[in-house]
Amino acid sequence: MSVIEGAPAICVPAGAKKNFSIESVWLIHESRAGAKRVWSISALPASQRFVLRAGQCLLHGTDLAGYTQDVPPTALTEVGRYTFQLNAVAVKRSDLIGYSGSFCLKLRGSVC
Repeated sequence: MSVIEGAPAICVPAGAKKNFSIESVWLIHESRAGAKRVWSISALPASQRFVLRAGQCLLHGTDLAGYTQDVPPTALTEVGRYTFQLNAVAVKRSDLIGYSGSFCLKLRGSVC
């Protein structure tokens, strides 16, 4: 998890040995009332997957060609914990199927 130009982002670790082919991305807001997706994209069936290499990041709200916005991005204004989930489909048992990271928003929108 990073903040790039004021936007939260999920990143592939700099030391990752393999590229990561994105199947879907979720950003979930967690609060006392429950959890809800505040942004979600998924690859269209016949599209080429977007690939992140070691150290690369995907910012909240990024519009990727070949992906559908299941839940359109909204401004992150609600106080609480947010969890990013970057998902892939495993081809082999040894394939990595996801990265996740969390951050929280305090009053006045500062990230903690």
